Amino acid sequence: MLSEYLRVVEIIDAEFRSGYAWWEGLENWKKVYTRYINQWPADTDVTFVWEIKNIGNVGAYFQVYLFEPGSWMYLDPGEKLQVFEEAHTLAIPVTPGYQFARITILGRDISGERVGAVWTSDEFEIIYS
Repeated sequence: MLSEYLRVVEIIDAEFRSGYAWWEGLENWKKVYTRYINQWPADTDVTFVWEIKNIGNVGAYFQVYLFEPGSWMYLDPGEKLQVFEEAHTLAIPVTPGYQFARITILGRDISGERVGAVWTSDEFEIIYS
């Protein structure tokens, strides 16, 4: 009875697809780099948009953020979603005039049990001007 020993493993995982930032006076959205330096204006309201994809084999809830965790969003397997995050950048003079940050995707299963970080970007530098 092989079927007695087979167990379905639920995989909760997400992929970071892209990230963009926008602030007043900017003509187009600016790409957020996860491995390079990002330069953003100081003391400014910035809107971020993160696109993620559920690459697991079950539907699950995900949360993606740079500065402040937002709402949990449900995604079916293979589904993509854009999530917006609002933040206010540091004011100058900033000492130092930069900071290091990571984009994080958290996951939890359908029952609400938190899985933890399913993806974290490399630490990247943000320079404020």
